[in-house]
Amino acid sequence: MVTLINKTRKMKVFNLDHPFFRSKKWGAKRMTVVVIEEHKDGGSFPREVRRNITGSFTLLAGEKREGLPAQIQAVPEIRKAIRKGLITVVKEADANAKATAKAPTPPAAKPDGKRSKAE
Repeated sequence: MVTLINKTRKMKVFNLDHPFFRSKKWGAKRMTVVVIEEHKDGGSFPREVRRNITGSFTLLAGEKREGLPAQIQAVPEIRKAIRKGLITVVKEADANAKATAKAPTPPAAKPDGKRSKAE
């Protein structure tokens, strides 16, 4: 799991065009769209085609989104934003290690089992 942090002052919207995110859970849909086909004789007519429409992922300005799968870093648009420095990625294992490192440790007892008055 990873955390994404938007470092800009603007909202960022990313299309989740990656095989892992092509599911209903991530907003992907199968829809019928109308395309215009042009023929050699110069005529054109509409044609209905079934297409997969990917979902999207939005990060507000300065937002921090936790608990995302690590595969989110493989989405091309997100990978590009990370390279440009617009988004910071924090692995949750790193965040947990930092939190435990900052946690105060209890004072150690003396060899005789008693603590000093200052403690």
